Amino acid sequence: GLGLLVGLAGVGLVVGVEALGTAEQALGALALLVTALVYVFAGLTFRTHYRAVPVSVTAGLGILPALPFALLALLIAGPQSMPGTRTVGSLLLLGSLGIAVALIAFYSLQRRVGPVRALLVSYLNPIVAVLLGVALLGESLTPAIAAGMALIVAGVTLATRPDPRLAGAVAPALPDRAPARALAAA
Repeated sequence: GLGLLVGLAGVGLVVGVEALGTAEQALGALALLVTALVYVFAGLTFRTHYRAVPVSVTAGLGILPALPFALLALLIAGPQSMPGTRTVGSLLLLGSLGIAVALIAFYSLQRRVGPVRALLVSYLNPIVAVLLGVALLGESLTPAIAAGMALIVAGVTLATRPDPRLAGAVAPALPDRAPARALAAA
């Protein structure tokens, strides 16, 4: 609820309104929003349908939707833009190690803490990007960006804190499934 909204406001401050200046920049911001929505959808789908599937298979399923977009890019750009062997090798290495390892870690985290809390990790990405930009590229850290980073941290903190209304509440007992399994086995 509130934590997610506070974090989202922080992301907005970090990105800045000036990032929406041109049509291409607005389209890029829209793509990021769609990506966030896809992450939410994937987390909820994972929770309901793929909990028993091995994490490595789930990560592979997460990569599959990229294939049609790669083919579409090839059709639009045409063969004159085909990358060289070194570029393809680099992409395969980054894809297999970077993305696969990240997805396996992400889905493992989802199994441990649940999809909502695991998705909060993506709120921290802008902070990492800003800090790397400052440290490696000499980019400036403006007061608005610093305030946005603080809002992101506050939002994640609010979203992950225990619900005070549930303090001291006892989780309902799960029904005993042993009799049903015994009947099914007979």
